Formats: sequence, C-alpha cells, structure tokens
Amino acid sequence: MAVIASSGFLALGGCGRGHGGAAPAVHLQEVAAYPVLVPGFTAVAGNGGSQEALVALGRLAIPQSERCSVKGRIFTLVPPPWKGGAAWTVTSPSVKGWQTPPPDLDLRAEWFDFVHSLAAMHASGCFGGGMTAASVQQRIAEAITIPADESLVFRYGFTGSGVVDLLPGMMLQVERSVLVDKGARRELQSMEADYEVTAATTGGVLLHRTRAVSLHQPQTSEEIFHLDRLSGEAPLLRLFLQSAAAGDSKQRPSVLLAGTRIEALEVATKTVTGNGCPARPAVDVKCITFHEAVSLLVACTVNGKQQYLPMGTALTSLLDLQHGSIATASVARRLADGRYAPVDFPKTQEAGVHIILQSGDRVTWR
Repeated sequence: MAVIASSGFLALGGCGRGHGGAAPAVHLQEVAAYPVLVPGFTAVAGNGGSQEALVALGRLAIPQSERCSVKGRIFTLVPPPWKGGAAWTVTSPSVKGWQTPPPDLDLRAEWFDFVHSLAAMHASGCFGGGMTAASVQQRIAEAITIPADESLVFRYGFTGSGVVDLLPGMMLQVERSVLVDKGARRELQSMEADYEVTAATTGGVLLHRTRAVSLHQPQTSEEIFHLDRLSGEAPLLRLFLQSAAAGDSKQRPSVLLAGTRIEALEVATKTVTGNGCPARPAVDVKCITFHEAVSLLVACTVNGKQQYLPMGTALTSLLDLQHGSIATASVARRLADGRYAPVDFPKTQEAGVHIILQSGDRVTWR
C-alpha cells in the first residue's frame, strides 16, 4: 500500500538511528485470509479467537478507576494488577480471530474505537512517563497480532483517508511554487523545506528544519517554512494528506493540525476531515493548509546507509528498485522502547509484499 498524493505525497521516514538491543523476532504468518505479524514476546495466553498479551506502558499514574481501562467488544486494556506494576494486559484477536472474525463486527472500526478510548485515558492522566496517546497506541500495536498489510493502520493510525499522527523518526517535506522576476519576464521557481520529527522532552514531538531551498528568495514569511516554531508551541501534530470527499472528484489540499491537548485535536479532526481548515479554528488547535506538495517520509537504514522511502513501501518494492535479493534480505524493526526485533518471513516475493517498511527499520541484503 504505497501512498502517493500530488500535493500530498506520503513517504516513510524514520528507519533507524537507534542503538537499542535485540528483542524477540516478529513472525510473518501467511495464513489464508489475512497474512499476520505475530510478535515473539509479551504473549500471556490465547483462547480461540482472542489472545492476551502484556505491554509495558508504565505504572498507573492515578489511583485505580474505571476510566483507566478499556472494555471493548474485541480490544480491551486493563492496568497492572498490583501497585507499582508496569505491565498492562491487552486483549486482541489471535491469528484465528483475524481469519474468522464475528460476522457482525468490523475489526478495524473496533480498533479505532479502542484508540479513541486510549486517547480519553491519556487525557484523564492514566499514563505517566511523558507518554503520548500515539506512543501508547504504537506500543500496543507492537505487542499484539495484527494484519501485515494493515500494519500502518495499527501502528500509526494511517488509513486510506490519509490521516496520520507525526511520530519521532518521520520527516515532513513541503514545497511551494513562487513567481520570480527575471528581467522582462517572470519565472516559476520552487521553494522546499525538510523537517525532522523528534521527541519533545515534555511529550509530543518537535519539528526541526534540516533543509531549506529557496531560489532567488532566501527569506520568506510563509508559515509552512517556519513549522519548527509552530511545533514548539503545539507538540501534537496530525497530518491529513490530500484526498477527495465522498462523491466528489475535487481534491482537498493537505492539512496539518497542531495542538496541545489530544481532546481538542480529536474535535478538530471531525471538522477538518473532508472539508479542510475551518474559517474559525477550534480552540487550542492551529490548522495549516498546504496548497501544494507535502510529503511524509521515514528514514530507514538500508545496507548501513540512511534512506527515505515512501510510506507504505513494501520490502519487495525496495529490493526491485535497488536490485536486491529477497533470498538474502533481512529486516529488523525498531520498537518503541529502542530495541530491534528481527522480522522472520519466508524468503519469497509473495511474502516480501506483506513486509511494509516502517520508521526505524534496518534492511540489509547481500
């Protein structure tokens, strides 16, 4: 599921600079209906269509209460059973559960309901240690069995509608065309800027401008070229890539929401989706429109060198582009705790299609 949008090109940036230790392998199981990724750690028990796993989310930050647990029909989360414990218990579909889901339930919709509940728990102060709602979601997605082809949905919240929360390891690129006077004529020139997404010490993320190209116009006041200032004030960033509204062929421009509270960001999201920035922005949320190209990248380490790849790039696509061999290819996935988990998969083209490269991945081949 590689994603490209003119005026909204999404790419993966963030594949690995960390030096964390090794974690148990993640296994690709090519079962009939849904090829799935099964983590080799944190498992507690499985029974029929569901399973339980432990995930390290830190000690419960407030006294035990109902608001610090989620009891969905498919996905549940409960805090540590003893005071001072850091291992929360999450219930989710097993390999069998993904193959034969209940006919009256949409598992993806159930997941998004679960994620919204996590956001509410975060707003209530259930999670300590500077964790954001997005980082909680990422840790849980790493600890449970998920469909391989939808790993971006579960880890980043990225859907076909092109909505994604910015996380450390990604890179945002923006481009703007301007008319420049050249004697008796005017010429269209391009202005570009790159922003690395890094973790903020107080939670959330920061944007650091790493490159700015401006032909004939070294200075500009356009807000899209000063996003690093914005993130310093509002560290929760959500990107909406260009999309068309249902029943309408008109493309909506890409939008960036920036806020300080996840609840306000959720309210603004309902307004922005399909409509763009409102005339009156939501309280505590800044809305920025990208009228031209914007790209989201993740940096991966490929044979020892950092590269930026389109979000949704499959392993086979990278190998085809760079003349690599699936027979000798290996992938190590960087987890939220800084460790790397080898990805175990059959060395076939069919299997490589289901390995969607993500932020922090290390890819090698001979």
